[in-house]
Amino acid sequence: RDRSQLIIRGLDVQRYDFHSGIAKFDLMMQTWEEQGKIGFAIEYATALFTASTVERMGRHFQQIVDEILQSPDQQIREIGLISMEEEHLLREGFNQTQVNEDWSQSVTALIEEQASVRGHESAVVWEGQSLTYRELNERANQVARFLLEQGCEKNQIVGIMAERSFVMIIGLLAIEKAGCAYLPIDPITPGERIQYLLEDSGIRIVLSHTELIDKVRAMGTTEIAVYDLEDAARYASYECTNPGIQLHPDDLAYVLYTSGSTGNPKGVLLTHGGMTNRLRWMADQYGMDDKEVVLQKTTYTFDVS
Repeated sequence: RDRSQLIIRGLDVQRYDFHSGIAKFDLMMQTWEEQGKIGFAIEYATALFTASTVERMGRHFQQIVDEILQSPDQQIREIGLISMEEEHLLREGFNQTQVNEDWSQSVTALIEEQASVRGHESAVVWEGQSLTYRELNERANQVARFLLEQGCEKNQIVGIMAERSFVMIIGLLAIEKAGCAYLPIDPITPGERIQYLLEDSGIRIVLSHTELIDKVRAMGTTEIAVYDLEDAARYASYECTNPGIQLHPDDLAYVLYTSGSTGNPKGVLLTHGGMTNRLRWMADQYGMDDKEVVLQKTTYTFDVS
């Protein structure tokens, strides 16, 4: 019955709108007929939904009703939920992500740039000590030149197993400076998985440090050479200057292996272009500048860490 036409003999009836301020359910829609039209109202728990969300639900409901009225015989799966304006926003508006950035620079080139313009400032802080950009860059250069002397070639995969320390960062950077891609191996990884990674990746060189050298050698084969990043005398004679290896955005930066939960672990190849893209986005998204300090929370075997 039209709720505006309530007639009781001997009584004058007038509608009174009452709002209790309390939602009886998380979400409830009421409908009524009034003066030849159908009205509806949505009552919702403000602890669960915002006003804008409920308003959008209302527009979507109206869109569904309009579609049904225009074409009553269409199947449910053919009914559109969103308006043409919303569809355009989803397809076009939200996908306008083009930015004018130079993605050709590798992370190693960006670090070399920092070493040039602010080399005396801290690049890495660990256990109360710091390593400046110049020190990081020069020590990585020495290890990179050593790797090149061992015959390392561009896009070759080099393993690294290290605890969190200065040498871990130096080793990662050195591998990339040599034009190679690093395969990080967490020291707590089970031995069977380590052996699989070493064999499947086909690596010939692993960088580690004193405490882990024996563990790596026990897992590997005689064809794999293991070098201690803490052996300063080994790298001291190499030049500190940048090796000058030209890296393309499509060149490999690092390799990560999947968990293997659906079969054997698979190596995923990540490029310099992808890494630069991610880091530049993060700096822009969070407004990072040269005063920021970033906490290394996750293990270095986790992507983009």
